[in-house]
Amino acid sequence: MKLTRQKLKSLLTESLLIHTSGRAASAAMLVRDPRQLFVFVDTSDKSYITISIGTVGNEDVVGSIEIAPVDGCDKGVYNVSDVDAREGYGPLLYDIAIFYASRYSYGLVATTLMSTNQYSQKIWKYYYDNRLLQFDTYSLYDLCPNAPQPRNDTSGIIKPSDPRYKALTTVYNSNKDKSLIRFLRKYGKIKKFKFYSS
Repeated sequence: MKLTRQKLKSLLTESLLIHTSGRAASAAMLVRDPRQLFVFVDTSDKSYITISIGTVGNEDVVGSIEIAPVDGCDKGVYNVSDVDAREGYGPLLYDIAIFYASRYSYGLVATTLMSTNQYSQKIWKYYYDNRLLQFDTYSLYDLCPNAPQPRNDTSGIIKPSDPRYKALTTVYNSNKDKSLIRFLRKYGKIKKFKFYSS
């Protein structure tokens, strides 16, 4: 699938449509001119990859995501350890994080470290219901049998009978389609960045 400017705009618009609050309008204003935003990636330590979207020099950050390997998983799977985004930027951050997780492991799954909030559950559910065929996918428990069960930030453990369960335990791998990353690289939108110095 060829990723054109129109497709990028469509992906950004799709990410905004997941949310219906008034704050999505302010995110849309920032997205209108994507030439002002860059993706900053720190892969200097593969045990903790940080990705953010912001302006030149990463001064005005509109979102960031940190991913780390699932503890005790010999097969190599990353999970979301932290995410913070202005409304509408979450899905784009997840797409980029899936690419980097897929580069170094089987892919990315929702957090196994803590509970998954309602916002993140909506994104994972959307991926599972609408975008599953765009990825190579695996069951988390086929790769990491001892991984903890997914948890909700309000009701505790999410059981296999819950409609969100599969969405939160599916490992997404972007090896099938790397067009988003190719597009971002082509237009110089991805910058290496060291977030933490030792």
